Amino acid sequence: EQQYRVSGTGEYVFPELERMYRSNPSGVSYRIKSFLEGLGIETTRTPAGRSRAVSVKDLHSCRHTFCYIAGKFGVPLQVVQSICGHMSPEMTKHYMAHATEEDKRQAIETMPDFFTTSTTAPQIEEDAERAALLREIATMPTDEIRNMLNQYRRA
Repeated sequence: EQQYRVSGTGEYVFPELERMYRSNPSGVSYRIKSFLEGLGIETTRTPAGRSRAVSVKDLHSCRHTFCYIAGKFGVPLQVVQSICGHMSPEMTKHYMAHATEEDKRQAIETMPDFFTTSTTAPQIEEDAERAALLREIATMPTDEIRNMLNQYRRA
């Protein structure tokens, strides 16, 4: 473990958890679920018509979350698949493609208003440029955006 920390080499980020997982997979999952429950996060639900609860937040959820966030930040599919050890790119794509309500709202907001009541047609090119600018702004540091807005307001 010490060599791993110093050299930065090794296949696993947390080699001690990997060793535990190989000998007792439910032990790692138990610790993750206990941690989440300690934060007040519901980890199981009982679906209608079933007598047993199913896990909805657990160690495997962390993998899904990682795939999703990596996809949002443009990490190539092959890289995410390699990190997660998925056998097929389809499985990785499935987890990378989850869209939150906020993702959906932002995507819809970039579309032009086709139902405008004005007599002029929507300016598609201007809307596309606005969408491109919004995407660029989304990657800028908050302080930089705030400074630009303050300069604009002073002008």
